[in-house]
Amino acid sequence: MRKPGIDKFKYYVGIRSLADIATKEDRICVLNITGNESRSVTPVSHAYSGGNIVFGTSPGRRGQVVETPAGNIPVYNNVREGMEAGHKFNVGVVYLPPSAVRDGVAELIRINPDVEKVIILTEKVAMHDAREIRALGQQRGVDIFGANCLGVADSWNHIRIGGALGGDKPEETLRKGSVAIFSNSGNFTTTIANYLSIGGWGTTTLISSGKDVYINYAIPEFAYAGRLLRTIRRIR
Repeated sequence: MRKPGIDKFKYYVGIRSLADIATKEDRICVLNITGNESRSVTPVSHAYSGGNIVFGTSPGRRGQVVETPAGNIPVYNNVREGMEAGHKFNVGVVYLPPSAVRDGVAELIRINPDVEKVIILTEKVAMHDAREIRALGQQRGVDIFGANCLGVADSWNHIRIGGALGGDKPEETLRKGSVAIFSNSGNFTTTIANYLSIGGWGTTTLISSGKDVYINYAIPEFAYAGRLLRTIRRIR
């Protein structure tokens, strides 16, 4: 049964505020954690976020670990093995090759009913697969970012999920402030955050929406969530 979403949308959207995009409570599973891109990005994200990645998967590499400044991340063959080992997560990050993305997303969502968000870094996902991914997210009530995105971040809480927003030293670029950034380009998202920090401005939430076939989390969702974020922070 699908989780209840926001009534204002004709399709499923679960995120009600930009404050919910990347939170301290989020726990992450990374698919293909030992791949070339993930090996360089994941340790930085894990350390910057205070250790929010609970495990990763890479077929044939169970028992290995990904070393990070915030501690080692265990590696399993698949999602089920990680969960049977006692790990719990609500966010999936996908670094798989294009032909494997659909099955990877299905594995995350079908095996773990607690998944709320999936972030797809992979680019050039086939249109047929992208349609099935979209349909699965809508059916199960999961917010999907990407494909071909660079992830999401929250400068207030030092959280980065997915790709390399903020570069190798996100603490220098993602400075706490009042500007939310939404862009289909991950590099542009980081560049604007850097220019703002040089000018004395900081950021709140940063979203790299991706620029593949589907923009699963798009401008209407961003505008709605941004309005609620402003309301929440005025109350605080």
